[in-house]
Amino acid sequence: MNELNVSQKITVATRDQAWEAANKIFPTDYEKDEASSQRAGYDIYRHHELNHYARICDLGNRLEVLTGEWGENVTNIWIEPEIIKNMGTKMSEGDYRRLCGFPGSHEWAITEAEAKIYVNRFFGFEVGRIEIIDTAETFRSNGRIVETHQTYKRTPQYCATDYNYIRFNANNWQYEMINGQLHQYWN
Repeated sequence: MNELNVSQKITVATRDQAWEAANKIFPTDYEKDEASSQRAGYDIYRHHELNHYARICDLGNRLEVLTGEWGENVTNIWIEPEIIKNMGTKMSEGDYRRLCGFPGSHEWAITEAEAKIYVNRFFGFEVGRIEIIDTAETFRSNGRIVETHQTYKRTPQYCATDYNYIRFNANNWQYEMINGQLHQYWN
């Protein structure tokens, strides 16, 4: 059999959108195959008129839709929520890890007291009104709802005036100091 497998990738933001896309590819009167789902450890859906190889597999972060005589046509519908860019941290976790240095190295980690002094020197906030925050989040839109996507543990880092990170609150406002620049932090 020299059948050419056809593979396609679709990316959507929500589970509802993933199922809508699956319904355009696969007949909509499918049912959950309880026995196959139990064996596989994830939900499998089949249509009663199609062959046994045709199915939808709900793999959590994607739906895998197999069609064709032998299930050779595969469409992966990836669920990748939209990360909201103007909320949460403005520094990627990769950039923060590079700032921290090699794994296990805390060469530029500074204490909370030192972080408050740097924030005071750079931006003029009163030291007594500065609260250092040790977490940062990213947020995603899951349809109409905004929710936390990832939460990171972050200690203040200071290497140079243009290579640093401090997350803090001052005067009931939230901020990040990233490489010497002040960014408002919205959540």
